[in-house]
Amino acid sequence: MEPRDIFEAWAPEGGAWSPWVKPVLFAHLPVAFRGPAPPPSEIHGDPILVPSGATDTAIVIDLPGVESIAAGLDLVRLGFRPVPLFNGCPATMIQGRAYDEVVPTGPLIAALADGTKRLATTPLPLDAPPAFLLDADRMSSKRRDLRPEFDNRWVVFTTDFPSASLLKDRGITAVLVVHNGRLGDDLVDVLRLWQQDGITLTHDDLARSSEPQPLTLPSRWWTNLARAARRLWYAMSLWRNHDGGFGGLLLEGTAAGG
Repeated sequence: MEPRDIFEAWAPEGGAWSPWVKPVLFAHLPVAFRGPAPPPSEIHGDPILVPSGATDTAIVIDLPGVESIAAGLDLVRLGFRPVPLFNGCPATMIQGRAYDEVVPTGPLIAALADGTKRLATTPLPLDAPPAFLLDADRMSSKRRDLRPEFDNRWVVFTTDFPSASLLKDRGITAVLVVHNGRLGDDLVDVLRLWQQDGITLTHDDLARSSEPQPLTLPSRWWTNLARAARRLWYAMSLWRNHDGGFGGLLLEGTAAGG
């Protein structure tokens, strides 16, 4: 299957949510497939408890890497369309050498490719409710012993998601967030704005319970100030890439954090 076919399976032409699919990892599929194709990814995720036919609900899956993709593909059977929002660039060959990444992208690329056949062969309406896929490890490094040299940590902004008004125009009035432990501040900013604009929030914290619970994110006087401070920190600390995502070589003496 050609890289373009893989991308179009995840972002079909005319799809209601296709404009939000991040193309960064798909753009690097030709690089990933130089040489032997990666072996099929054996990824398994616990079933997400969503009533079948819940067309008024969107889902945000904030689980580590391939777990997020596995959960998104599992939701296809319930009529949800997975929408990958992964926005960290792979460390492709630069000046003839490869670099270690802060956030590994190889498993994500392989999992997206491996899941394409299942997605492409499952009939879904173009306006099927979305399941937005995030990598919960987008701001952390589990490879500190490898001294990663390519900083591709990334965050999400409100513009990476449809607005509350657009969601409601398309019949979405509720959002279920599936995560394991503490939610990232970047995602909380998105969820809080949705809530303020009338979207009902629930969450399924796999670290605590298997039953979705109401999610309330109160807005206090310092909320907007804290959000502005985070955006400034993101601008000063993360590397924007010309490919449209996040990723850049670390200078000598700098270290990736998270």
